[in-house]
Amino acid sequence: FNMKFIGAHIFDYDATFRSNVGIGTNNPQELVHIESTEPIIRFDDTNSGIHYLVGQVGDAFVFDTNNPAFSSYSFDANLSVTGTINLETSTSSGLPSFIIKDNARSGSAALNYIALTDSADTVQAKIGYLSGLNTEFTLQNLVGNLSVVSSGQMNINSGSDTVFLSSSSEKVRIKSNGKVGVGLNNPSRQLEVASTSSYVATLNSTQNNSFLSFVDANTSGDTFVAIGSQTGDLIFIAGNTERARINTDGKFGIG
Repeated sequence: FNMKFIGAHIFDYDATFRSNVGIGTNNPQELVHIESTEPIIRFDDTNSGIHYLVGQVGDAFVFDTNNPAFSSYSFDANLSVTGTINLETSTSSGLPSFIIKDNARSGSAALNYIALTDSADTVQAKIGYLSGLNTEFTLQNLVGNLSVVSSGQMNINSGSDTVFLSSSSEKVRIKSNGKVGVGLNNPSRQLEVASTSSYVATLNSTQNNSFLSFVDANTSGDTFVAIGSQTGDLIFIAGNTERARINTDGKFGIG
């Protein structure tokens, strides 16, 4: 067919290709086959001035753009021959480096999460909004344990109460005022424990003595009060000195 060239390597013509088309090769293997040291396709919008680049550099498939929506980004995405996906961004003004956007606009809408699968496409873990968009953000491991590891301090910062659940049931709650409830969700003291067992708590020590001490704002290092156990005896201490004892056969001694 004839083509109308309107400039160097530019033609203006409506054409239908009934076979493979080669650019840089005379033996195209696909519908469009490009051979070059860095085969890149560029898409330009003459109205907006935006362009997109898609192609191959080295052993990686790459994507880049000058879209003003990404004006504060230096953006590069590539898929390497080993199957590794690299997203490299350089942002300014505190902008996010990576965004996943859902078309849903309400909390009851379609779920939005990242799924991690095995080679059989079976989902192993999920990260995101599992019960509805803009509800609880969840890290869910479907096949094993979940570990959070830090080489430094780990901070949990909640805008409200911090709740610990096991088997979908609340076990411990730290209120926003710092009060801790074990077995209840509204502690009235700094630490409050509720249990259906007769023995609510056990304090174990690897030493011969096991004591629980009490310190107030006026207590110095040698004036603390404590109660505890010594070889089965119940000991009462005040001023860092034993003041009373109940031994294992029930005898009670003072001083």
